[in-house]
Amino acid sequence: MEVGETKRIEVPHEDLQIIYDRSEFEAMVGEPAESGQEIHATTGLLGEVVAVDDETVTVDFDPERSGQTLAFDVEILEIE
Repeated sequence: MEVGETKRIEVPHEDLQIIYDRSEFEAMVGEPAESGQEIHATTGLLGEVVAVDDETVTVDFDPERSGQTLAFDVEILEIE
């Protein structure tokens, strides 16, 4: 993109989910991971555990928009 150019960027909801190593996740929250569990991030975001397997935990930090695509219209104003 160049200065003055605009573009729409679309991000599928699945790309906004964060996958953690299960053992690291459980050490961080201090309890076993289970689907449906609510997680409070240090940033203040509220997340929900949406998947747990032997090695990973997937957390959705925007469960209210599950299945939706986020769209951003961006314009390049300046390049330094």
